[in-house]
Amino acid sequence: MYSQAKGVIVQEIPVVPGVDEWLDKQNPGVREALRALGALLSSADYESAGRKPSRQDAWLAEQLGVDTLTKVARVHRAVGVVDTVRVGMALAAMITAPGVVCGPRSWSSSDLDDAVEWITAEVMPGSIYTYPAEIALATTALGGEPVVLLWRAKDRKPSLQVVAGDQAVATAAAQRLIDQARRDHDPFRGGVWRMGGGSFQLELHARPRPTMRREDVALAASAWAELDLAAAAVTSAARRMRDLGLGCRRGVLLAGPPGTGKSAAAEVIAAELVGACTVVYVDGRAAAYNMEAITAELVLLGGPVLLVIEDLDLAVGGPRGSQIDHVLGQFLAGMDAHRDEPILVIATTNTLTRIDPAAIRAARFDATIEVGYPDVVERERILAALCDRVPGAVDVAAVAAAAPATATGADMREWVRRCVLADGAVSTSGLVAAAGGTPATELTGAYL
Repeated sequence: MYSQAKGVIVQEIPVVPGVDEWLDKQNPGVREALRALGALLSSADYESAGRKPSRQDAWLAEQLGVDTLTKVARVHRAVGVVDTVRVGMALAAMITAPGVVCGPRSWSSSDLDDAVEWITAEVMPGSIYTYPAEIALATTALGGEPVVLLWRAKDRKPSLQVVAGDQAVATAAAQRLIDQARRDHDPFRGGVWRMGGGSFQLELHARPRPTMRREDVALAASAWAELDLAAAAVTSAARRMRDLGLGCRRGVLLAGPPGTGKSAAAEVIAAELVGACTVVYVDGRAAAYNMEAITAELVLLGGPVLLVIEDLDLAVGGPRGSQIDHVLGQFLAGMDAHRDEPILVIATTNTLTRIDPAAIRAARFDATIEVGYPDVVERERILAALCDRVPGAVDVAAVAAAAPATATGADMREWVRRCVLADGAVSTSGLVAAAGGTPATELTGAYL
């Protein structure tokens, strides 16, 4: 059936009694598909095919006191991995607050669909936090004007939308919520984390608290002094450096053969700073592709931060003129951002020759510490520390003298492990044999 008004022919869609009620009972995906199919078959535009407002649209209009949603403003705020948990926790606290009304989800057709779905996160070992995966909340607590908060955290890119009668009201309410979340809900500061993820969204996972001690690592006194100087830049000397306009951010690169204690040295500094600093570990590949995003998240953590980048050469190593140019550019942009923030970067690499000089120049990595093989005195000290914790008597000087010049701390730890595994204790002969690559006792039998 068609009618004509002001020279325009308009198709009138006949309404079949009971169809809308039947559609409302269907699965959301089925319902939307059937409505779209009906509009196509009738050659009508889907949006103007006389469909009823969704339950959420009707609820939004009611909460904001408007007759149509074309009169409202909707402000979108993207949230990163840190603010996702913080804002989620703030919304969880608001659910039971006086004057807050929970509304239907965008796709819901029944009250059961609107039951709050929760995300559980272990942001620290033993500390469990929960926050809504998706929720709609109406409140006047973010500035006095009615606003609706639409939250969705289970997608790859969590998002917050604030709907209000005015754009300025919506923008201000969004900022108040985020500021409140950062102030009152912070499970991250002072903890130890591993950050990773792809191009869509970074991920942050709790990591065991480091326990490594300086006496467990063979490192020259000058190397420890350089690391202490770098740590001071973000702790005891941070205010002085900032007041003088010199910036408190600092970078240190530990370079040397595998197993020589680079990661262990970084672990020592992490163990000493954790609590006063937030410690974040990333692997080189994640740092290369996400360094700008990682740096932005570190700033949101607040306070001094130690960032440990493992195996930097795997990320920004290789000749220019290939894909490395794009990766290197992203990494350098991230290293140059937020120069005045109290961020200490300690990176490790097995080789300096593969890393582009631009990545490790001063102001990005202010000091490069070469970590070589321990000498006989250092080997003796490492062995003494390792054997002090296990049963058995050892002449560590004799073992250190018999060990090859290329023996690393990791090698010596394995000698001790092998002796304890085979004999239940360490001995001089057992460690010397292990250092030479031959077992002191013959291993026989299934599971010995």
